[in-house]
Amino acid sequence: MSHTAALALADVAVAAEPTPLAGHRFTQNYAKQPELYAYARFIADKYNLYDRILADTPVSSAVFDAEQQQWLVSTERGDSVTARFVILANGPLTEPKFPTDIAGMDDFAGHTFHTARWDESFDLSGKRVGVIGTGTSAVQTVPRVAEVAEHLTVFQRTPIYCTPKADGAVDPEWHHKLKYEDGWMDKVRDDYW
Repeated sequence: MSHTAALALADVAVAAEPTPLAGHRFTQNYAKQPELYAYARFIADKYNLYDRILADTPVSSAVFDAEQQQWLVSTERGDSVTARFVILANGPLTEPKFPTDIAGMDDFAGHTFHTARWDESFDLSGKRVGVIGTGTSAVQTVPRVAEVAEHLTVFQRTPIYCTPKADGAVDPEWHHKLKYEDGWMDKVRDDYW
């Protein structure tokens, strides 16, 4: 299952499940990828969803049949699926923008890659690294790269405004005190903010 599918699955589970955290405990206010992935797997296991998930499968068409009141969805690998509801969860940034207008880029002899296509095989330890841009990917990437790189230079056009996130450990007792009733998520938000 891709991380995008896992997060979409987790979002749907939170919306549909009256007690979505029952049996699962987050350790941080802003859970990291492994915990989010574990939660998505928890929901998929709990509701036997693996046989109904088509991960990493591009949709080629989705046509609404007004007479049958259902969607006819076709995939690029030949699947044909009918559904009462279709939720588009692909996001606007599914295809990364690769800059083509940077002078000298074609002549650069070093290793290059995009944060959306991270090269796990390339070790940044002890390297001189340049990061172009200061968007949300850079906010997440730059601190980690700075820990291992010999030297880091960040190239930015426009500075961003960024504040520290209010992250911290989740008190295990909080889960026990939480009452899952109408409006429980509003209560969680009120307590948090």
